[in-house]
Amino acid sequence: MLGERFVLQNVNLEIPSGLSVAIVGESGVGKTTLLRILAGLVEPTCGKVAIGGGRPADLYGSTKLAFLYQEANLWLHLTVRQNLELVYKINNIAINHEHISAQIRTVGLQNAENLWPHQLSAGMKARAAIARALCLPPKVLLMDEPFAALDPARRSDLNTEIRKRCRSLHATSVWVTHDVVESLVFSDMVIALPRSGSVRTFDTRALPHVQDTGALPAPVRNIRDEILTLISGAESGLRRSITVAPQ
Repeated sequence: MLGERFVLQNVNLEIPSGLSVAIVGESGVGKTTLLRILAGLVEPTCGKVAIGGGRPADLYGSTKLAFLYQEANLWLHLTVRQNLELVYKINNIAINHEHISAQIRTVGLQNAENLWPHQLSAGMKARAAIARALCLPPKVLLMDEPFAALDPARRSDLNTEIRKRCRSLHATSVWVTHDVVESLVFSDMVIALPRSGSVRTFDTRALPHVQDTGALPAPVRNIRDEILTLISGAESGLRRSITVAPQ
């Protein structure tokens, strides 16, 4: 519950390690709340949440779990590069300047690494936050629409890069998006939150590769339509158990 209102209900999930998982649903159904519960930022009124057998709150703030918010939340008194360096300092790890440079290049900010956050566009801030989150590779990466401020080409590039990076690290990524087609193209599993009724999961690993989102293969189109029909209904609340399988 949030206040006197049930936000999530009948949510019973198990997310295997190493998958890219998208959460979709209409505004107000609890996508961000579910993500915050998984991060340990919100305690469920009932039921339990486990990541690798432990409480999410025990992982939050460690290098094992990273959370990307809709807002970039950069440290305003630090340049882009200094934002990444501080992650090492906070965790008492020797700064790997070469690795930091690689992260900055990955998000296309090599010409802006010495700029302050107030000098960056919304899209550049989002890219800097992504580079910072991946600087010390987490085991679990939670993302609340971190690409909302980016153009479609950059969204696609970073979605691809994050999925590739997480697979190489056998890290689990869970992200919120309003774009059902995007969720099918870049995830291994889609969690669909309806306004009423039970949450459903869709395994997307066997779907054909999508080269042009304007010309979806029939299997992708069929699941897209099924998800859109499901989430365009009614009202939500919290199921009994949310479990992220051990790393």
